[in-house]
Amino acid sequence: SEWKYQSNFLSSFPTCDWRNTALHIPSGVTCNRFQQVTSVFLADNNHGGQIPNEIGLLTTLEKIDFSFGQLTGTIPRTMYYLSSLVDLHLEYNTLVGPISSDIEAFTDLRNLRLSNNFLSGTLPSQMTNLHLLTYLAVDDNMFTGIFYFLRESFIQYLLLDHNNFSGPFPLFGPDDTINLIQFDISHNAVSGTIPEALFFQPYLESIDLSFNRIHGTIPELIGYNSVLKVLSAAENQIEGRLPESMSYLSRLVHLDLSSNSISGTIPSSLGQFYELEYLFLGDNPFTPYTLPSFSTPNLTELSLAGTNLVGTIPETLEELRKLQLLDFSNNMLTGTLPASLGSLSDLRFILLNRNQLQGTISPEFDGKNLNVGLFDHNRFTGTLPLCNNPIEMLSGDCDLVDCPCCHICCTSSNRDYWQCNDDIKVTAADIGWENNFRRSEFVFGPNLVVPGDPVFTLPPIFPTKFPSPSMDNGSQASPAPTSSPQSVTLSPQGAEIDFLYLLLSQTWVGGQTSDVSAKAAEWIIEKDMLSDSVPQTARSPEAASFLQRYGFAALLISLRGTEWFNSYEPVFSSIHECSWTNFLLEEAITTLCRDGEEIIGFSIDRLAGYEGFIPAEVGLLSSLTSLFLSGTNVTGTLPSQLFRVSTLEVLVLDNNGIRGRLPDGIRGLSNLRTLSLSHNKFEGTLPRNLVRGYQLDYLAVDLNFFTGAVDFLNELSTMKFLYLNDNLLGGVLEFFDPSQMESLVELDISGNDITGAITSSIVNHPTVMRIDIGGNRLAGTLPEFQANGVLELLSISGGQIYGTIPSSISNLQMLTHLDISDNQFSGSLPADSISLLTSLGALFMGENPSFTFGPIPDSLSNLYGLSALSLRNTQRIGTIPLWLPKLTYLKYLDLSSNQLVGEIPQSLTTLDLEYLLLQRNPIEGEFPNDFDRPMSVVMLDHTNLTGPIPCFWDSIDILVADSDVVQCPCCNVCCLRFGPAEEYELCNNDRVTTNSPDLKNHLYFVNFTSSGRSPFC
Repeated sequence: SEWKYQSNFLSSFPTCDWRNTALHIPSGVTCNRFQQVTSVFLADNNHGGQIPNEIGLLTTLEKIDFSFGQLTGTIPRTMYYLSSLVDLHLEYNTLVGPISSDIEAFTDLRNLRLSNNFLSGTLPSQMTNLHLLTYLAVDDNMFTGIFYFLRESFIQYLLLDHNNFSGPFPLFGPDDTINLIQFDISHNAVSGTIPEALFFQPYLESIDLSFNRIHGTIPELIGYNSVLKVLSAAENQIEGRLPESMSYLSRLVHLDLSSNSISGTIPSSLGQFYELEYLFLGDNPFTPYTLPSFSTPNLTELSLAGTNLVGTIPETLEELRKLQLLDFSNNMLTGTLPASLGSLSDLRFILLNRNQLQGTISPEFDGKNLNVGLFDHNRFTGTLPLCNNPIEMLSGDCDLVDCPCCHICCTSSNRDYWQCNDDIKVTAADIGWENNFRRSEFVFGPNLVVPGDPVFTLPPIFPTKFPSPSMDNGSQASPAPTSSPQSVTLSPQGAEIDFLYLLLSQTWVGGQTSDVSAKAAEWIIEKDMLSDSVPQTARSPEAASFLQRYGFAALLISLRGTEWFNSYEPVFSSIHECSWTNFLLEEAITTLCRDGEEIIGFSIDRLAGYEGFIPAEVGLLSSLTSLFLSGTNVTGTLPSQLFRVSTLEVLVLDNNGIRGRLPDGIRGLSNLRTLSLSHNKFEGTLPRNLVRGYQLDYLAVDLNFFTGAVDFLNELSTMKFLYLNDNLLGGVLEFFDPSQMESLVELDISGNDITGAITSSIVNHPTVMRIDIGGNRLAGTLPEFQANGVLELLSISGGQIYGTIPSSISNLQMLTHLDISDNQFSGSLPADSISLLTSLGALFMGENPSFTFGPIPDSLSNLYGLSALSLRNTQRIGTIPLWLPKLTYLKYLDLSSNQLVGEIPQSLTTLDLEYLLLQRNPIEGEFPNDFDRPMSVVMLDHTNLTGPIPCFWDSIDILVADSDVVQCPCCNVCCLRFGPAEEYELCNNDRVTTNSPDLKNHLYFVNFTSSGRSPFC
């Protein structure tokens, strides 16, 4: 009864009549003249479950199509008994496990499609024996290892993209796979160079090598292929020049070589390709050049961002009548914006930010169809004439131009000016075969995705039909739901509520009913004035808007219950749900919609009075690109339906009470770029499917209870910000190689249980600005430090690292925060090397008792910018230096647990200290009487100080002294030097001082904890 197309299945008809010939697509069974079953077609037929072992009994099968279903489990071994099989379609299911080596039994197989499953393991070498195979699609799975070219085969389509294939590009001879038409290995970890013989294939029309680790140069004989239409090698490590032979690729439609290290000049011939529609060369260090002329009437998208483009924008661009995207950002263009660009009626995206353009923008450039316009970091003046039309993203220098409708306003006089709008980057990735090599969406940054031209639509996850309620004498009877709601008393509309659950059972929500579901159903059916009746099918024209309204209502109810009904008039009113939150007083509640109809974003940011859980109905918000529920007391577990919202790019759920494991289903969020789950109660291992988020650049799972190793995260090649700190993660650090994360900016794996040694690939990463790997069980010695102009923070505290600190640490010229405390370093204090780090603002070297005895080095006086200095328990002798007042920014000074002598210099009183820790030193004399500035912590116990310690401060958090020797009426912890020796030794030795960098907010915290043994005064 659950089939979309019944086709006489399981009826009394002969098996060969179990088919439906009236449908425009095959459905059911076909037989040969001997009445033997030769094919089974169930594509997109609401089928599920596991493939039974009994399929091996159908030995005459030639074609199987089980695609677009919900099949689970593994491919049964008995299926490999079907030696007559020619076509096997299992794509778009949820199959798991490896491909068996028994696949070599498919000697007649021509078409094998396994795309979009969860298959894993390596491709068996026996696949090279499938000599008749013409179409192999294993894309969007979890395969690993190296891939094989099927030599001496008839392979025409080889689709291996979106897997975990690695290793060098296989050797490839000119006579191999000579029938190849399309080759796609994008989004893997393939390395090595591009074989020249790849371009000798006489029929090869499409090559996609993007998002790998391919290096070397583009082969000189690339122009040998005269039929090539699509070439993409974006986001690799390709260098060298563009070969002159590229001028022979006259049939190119799509060329993307962006984000590599290609240099030299851009061949002018690229602008003469008549059929060219997409040209992306951005983010390559070409020799400075002026824009060549273009005779490409079909050019739709042109990106030359960050390619050293100079000169002016020519008027001749107006001849590109079909242009939709123009990206000249991050260049050195001068002059004005030609008014003639206003005649490009199809132009939807123009990115001119970060140039040297000037003058006013002509009113003729009114951007009637513009979606995105970026004009910041230029010298434009006057008014941006774009505010009379709806636009999704507009930026400008708002102190130079009048732009009342700008979404992003940069201010040239602000010190953070160059960070403003620095994360917008258009990508040309994945204009692939699924969309006939046309855009399905435009991706500009972490928060903006704009639909492109829908050319090809994959079969829906919803079924097209499902059984309608039976009709008896004109009255409607409803089928019983799987579980009836507990809090709804069915009214005359109760049948519709039941029917709504039946409708939902055919969608992502799966028919789950709950108190939230019941309240939302009761409201939308009985009280909502905007919605009419429940749609009869999930594919009815009105179904999408109805299900969105119902799903959004369920989400709001789950977060605040019925308070919405009572307290906020606009919410659950008859206006469109996109406007419900527009009238709320809390500005931190935001709903973003596309064209005022489709919900693409919802945010509640740290507001009191919210609690609840994320309901299954969130899966009905099928256009959602961002969900932001930070600090809103969300509890429970994450519903599986959330991970089927494939449009989601930003998911922020930090500072809540969400528990449970992070499911493997996260693979469904294929567009995810930002995932923040910090400070919750998640547990279990991080799913390896996380690495399937190939565009993920922000991952924060800190302050949870995750376990397991993290070495597999190496494959997150697009990662920029990775926060794994304060969990229960383990593994060996050497197995975690962040060098594969070529754009990594911040790395925090502190506060875990990771072992091993610190590798050069971590501390010498060329793009990382902040690293915290402290609070683990790391051992070994430090590697040598290479010249580094980006690293600002390095924390390796709380380990078992030994040996001397390399003098090459002086190469870290941009370092502002260094924490090597609580280790086993030995040798002399490396003050001479560290004193060269003149940008240092915080230096923590304490609790390294194996350093050689010595005074506090005078060379540290060169660190004029220090605000924090800790030399606690580092075998310092001599007196407290008189040069310390030179460090005029100093707020935190910890010289405790050493063997310092002499008096406290009176000159210290000139500093604005907040923390002064001198305890457990044999210093003597009286405490200076000019310390009258506010302070937070002062520790003077276990010293030889005498005299009074005046109550300079109105309030102080911690003040400790030997109260039976000095007079300290304001002390709140008192140690007794002449009391019991054991008690005196224990007094104030339980206060642990920790220095905790907060990488995400670029702060550090000094924390004092106590076991409570120390006596209060």
